[in-house]
Amino acid sequence: MNGHASSYQPGVWVIEAGGRIDAMHAPVLEAALQRALAQGKYRLLVHLGQARYLSSHSLKALLVARQKARSHGGDLVLCCTPPRVQEILEITGLTQILSLYESEEEAASALASV
Repeated sequence: MNGHASSYQPGVWVIEAGGRIDAMHAPVLEAALQRALAQGKYRLLVHLGQARYLSSHSLKALLVARQKARSHGGDLVLCCTPPRVQEILEITGLTQILSLYESEEEAASALASV
């Protein structure tokens, strides 16, 4: 799991999350999200292009970070979700809660207007 965060465009921060984000690796994602939020980065784009699996712990980390970002006028969105990850999000009902975009560009554009 890569918990790397970088600026995509002014005010939009990309966190790349790849591999199996299971109970062992979810804390890395959670720490990357919390670190960004602690630094006042409230428009978060989580790039899941290299993700193969999301555990319930990683889903919770995404939801908690989204809630905090929104409470500060920002948001958290996902992009580039592979079919297996998309299936997990659909089964859990999170496609009704989290905003998903096909490309990083679309996601960043949506966040820029927040």
